[in-house]
Amino acid sequence: MARRTTIARDNPGLKKLCEELSPKQVKAVVEIAAGSKYNQAAEASGVDVRTVYGWMREPAFKKAVIETVQEIYWASVQDAVTESLSAMKVASKIMNKDSARDRDRLEAVKIVLAHSSGWKERKIALQMETLEARLQSFNNFEGEENEMD
Repeated sequence: MARRTTIARDNPGLKKLCEELSPKQVKAVVEIAAGSKYNQAAEASGVDVRTVYGWMREPAFKKAVIETVQEIYWASVQDAVTESLSAMKVASKIMNKDSARDRDRLEAVKIVLAHSSGWKERKIALQMETLEARLQSFNNFEGEENEMD
């Protein structure tokens, strides 16, 4: 939860965009981008759900939601990459350690090879997930807007 509240502060472009919004709108943006339903975002922001629907029609608000979705996603990807690199360093040390058992060294080699050979596929998967997250944000708006009718 703490990560959610620092997203806008850590991204200069998003920070500038959020300066155009009220504090309640910023709270709603972060909640929606993090996957909350509009009624949950409204409750967290202290406004009526119809207000959130109205905000979603405003270009600055909608852009802030999209950019925050991307920022949250890439922050989580960055965390995963950092952890992955740490794991690879450990595997690499085991692989190159002469005193390690052959079985452990072989397992480390398998891990290193599997990690390096799958990088391109993971990169494509990450790009697809980003696009899916953006599409889901739009679909949530369209679907919830239809529920209001």
